[in-house]
Amino acid sequence: MFPVSSEFSASGIRPVTWAIIGACALVALVQALQNPPFSDTTLLLYGAHPALVVFDLLPWNADSPTVAANLLTSLFVHADILHVLMNMLFFYCFSMPVEAIMGSTRYALFYGVCGTVAALVHCLSEPDSFIPLVGASGAVAGVLAAHSVLLPWARLRLRLIVGGPDTVPAWGFTALWFGYQFLTPLSGNAGHVAWLAHVGGVVAGLMLTPLFCRPETMLFATTEGTPERLKYGPGRRLPVAVRAGAALLFSVAVGGAAYGVRANADGHVRALAGEWIAIARLTGIGAPYRPEAGLARYREAAALDGDVAERLGRRLQDGRGVRADEAEAVEWFRRGAAAGQPAATQAYAMALIDGNTVPADPARGMALLAELSAKGHAGADVQLGIVIEEGRGGREADPPQAATLYKKVCEAATRESAAEAAKPSGCYRLALLLLSGRGVPKDPELGRKLLKRAANSHLPEAENAFGLLLATGDAQAPDIGPEPRRQDARARTWFAAAAQAGNADAMYNLARFDSRRPGPKSMSPAEIRRWYEKSAAAGNAKAAEALRQLNQP
Repeated sequence: MFPVSSEFSASGIRPVTWAIIGACALVALVQALQNPPFSDTTLLLYGAHPALVVFDLLPWNADSPTVAANLLTSLFVHADILHVLMNMLFFYCFSMPVEAIMGSTRYALFYGVCGTVAALVHCLSEPDSFIPLVGASGAVAGVLAAHSVLLPWARLRLRLIVGGPDTVPAWGFTALWFGYQFLTPLSGNAGHVAWLAHVGGVVAGLMLTPLFCRPETMLFATTEGTPERLKYGPGRRLPVAVRAGAALLFSVAVGGAAYGVRANADGHVRALAGEWIAIARLTGIGAPYRPEAGLARYREAAALDGDVAERLGRRLQDGRGVRADEAEAVEWFRRGAAAGQPAATQAYAMALIDGNTVPADPARGMALLAELSAKGHAGADVQLGIVIEEGRGGREADPPQAATLYKKVCEAATRESAAEAAKPSGCYRLALLLLSGRGVPKDPELGRKLLKRAANSHLPEAENAFGLLLATGDAQAPDIGPEPRRQDARARTWFAAAAQAGNADAMYNLARFDSRRPGPKSMSPAEIRRWYEKSAAAGNAKAAEALRQLNQP
């Protein structure tokens, strides 16, 4: 059932009600015209991020104005068209009577406070999350509660989906709706519904409505000429001290909950929240763009948690949002390995084997990988295979043994997430051996099949290799010649996908392909040069040489 209107007559124009509906409709229209519609970028920019609200709003700092502003802007941004329509349907039904009784100025403040409190309650329930909270539903829940405090017996007209009464008292509808919020998570259908924001909005509305009303306003009022009027009288007028006391009690409860969540958060929660704060500063999403402060916060978070240490190491290694620093990256891998983080241990083991910014210790590196392999970590099997195949760390190359490890990973029958993530790499490495016949019987058909499987898993190096296979017939071809082939269009698509994912070889191959085999979709000379430059900046020597030749008179 959906509420359509209240029997309470609220004649005249209610400016706050219509301003809020108009603002939400205008923002929704802008979102609908985006490409894609209702872009995630808008939600990230203007939504309320729990980790930032709980751990970065107070004490007040350079991020706080943006974090506080997003608590309000989140009330006007919605996830899709159905989201905004449902919220505005509820809002229209309950808002007009409440604004008429409170007065527009008081009502505008009440709406903003209820929405902010609702967002805060949701954020306190997920303090280590960066998923943005958007939508007016928390504030609308406060308005729903206010209608029940002011006009509990006023009948609401309903639009029925199934059989039942076509009107209910406001208090009855609020009770049913409030109870439904608790049933939603129990049913397993909560999805991305911020049901605790709805609960927070209702409680805020119940506790704060008396404070925001005029002192002479009757609470629990009845409609003239109804049985409720004879039974309950015109309503109750609460003393100002009682109204203020209820609001103070609620404020202390919310403040105490916020303090408790922050004070009692364990190291893992603090680390994840710190990582999100760092990412917000590094990207300018959710907080002002401050890369140095972001990196400093990332380091603090990484010191608390091995998973965060590994991710900071990868970011420093790749130079994503920060200046690339291989030595510091390896140090964070070492710390992550000390904390028992498998991916960090693999990265640190490879650094020991290669002597990458640390004294070479191949025996220890191999021991770390072997230990992880024995525990069933598929990623370690792939890394072991690479070391064995290439003869790194001073050992003799052994492609057949490497192929055994790759096959183990590629053919593993498991749904465990880490093993699934390693599968494309295992299949890719095995495919290259099968296609070349190095250490295993040559099997072009199976090699092509496995390489395509890895490419379809969006592994950039596999996408690049599959593009080379289509463009040249050799997945490890050193360069692309000018002679066109039948599958050139597909090859270019794979190069483009891998290049967009940041693969330096694919950047070079995409530029080389378009310069040597121009076609209808080929890039301009300026765009080709830009891809060469990106590839060279990522360390590709062939791209640097191509640029040198382009620059020659």
